[in-house]
Amino acid sequence: MKCSVCSNEIKGNYCSNCGQYFKDNRVTITTIFGDFFDSIFSLEKSFFRNIKIGVSQPKTLVSNYWNGFRKFYFSPGKFFTIASLFLLAHYLIANDFLGLVVSSTIS
Repeated sequence: MKCSVCSNEIKGNYCSNCGQYFKDNRVTITTIFGDFFDSIFSLEKSFFRNIKIGVSQPKTLVSNYWNGFRKFYFSPGKFFTIASLFLLAHYLIANDFLGLVVSSTIS
């Protein structure tokens, strides 16, 4: 198999020239959804530390992200997505939205 980046011969899981990862498996629906959720929710970036800084020092978090320290901090899009999912889960479990009871009648 040849590397798609540098056209070198791949032996094993990585290209010996550029380090490109190679996985000799077929792409399935499970793989696509797994990669999608992994890219959105990659929680290996110290999730709880980001939440702590976001609650206690939001200006520091935003300033550091804005100034280029993006490897450690979550992007604003990830924060919004995670917060939205937590609010949705709270609404579905408790049937209220931040203390406001939401109800509807079909007539």
